[in-house]
Amino acid sequence: MNNKAFTLVETLMASVLMLILVGVLTLAFFQANSIFYETDILADLQADARLAIDKMAVDLRRTSLSYIDSIIQDSPVAGTDIIDYYLPDDSSPKDGIPDLDNNGDIIWDSVNKIRIDTVTGQLRMINNGVVTVLANNVKKVNFFNQPRDSSLYLNELRVVLELEKTAPNNRTYNTTFTSIINMRN
Repeated sequence: MNNKAFTLVETLMASVLMLILVGVLTLAFFQANSIFYETDILADLQADARLAIDKMAVDLRRTSLSYIDSIIQDSPVAGTDIIDYYLPDDSSPKDGIPDLDNNGDIIWDSVNKIRIDTVTGQLRMINNGVVTVLANNVKKVNFFNQPRDSSLYLNELRVVLELEKTAPNNRTYNTTFTSIINMRN
């Protein structure tokens, strides 16, 4: 009798090979999913840091080193700075040109102090009593001017912003974003 069927050994070998193939594909899927999740978190952190730096830079470019009231180091937690500064008076903010006195000098709004600080993981800008959250998941922010960092020019301010996020799988992801902002002379 000539039966053309698979033997038990052939069927078992095919099953084992199929299980190995399914196992490898499942492992590859979970690794790809993990990489996607990590990349997504890091991209979000980098976008948040970039957006926060951009928002700070808009104001800080309008100020001058001589109108930075203070850079308070290690406050409220070690490694985090606070900056207080003033902006030029601008009666017509749409034109972007500051008000000038009779000598052609900029008139500074020395009453309205603006503060950038970090409280409970949030980077905040306080302007005239209005609190604006610039970023969440902030680990620390540092401000370096020429007296603190001799590699900077007199009108430059280096801002270093570090964000950190702990994912549900208890892995911690962080990103550091550094920008040098040219201020008004």
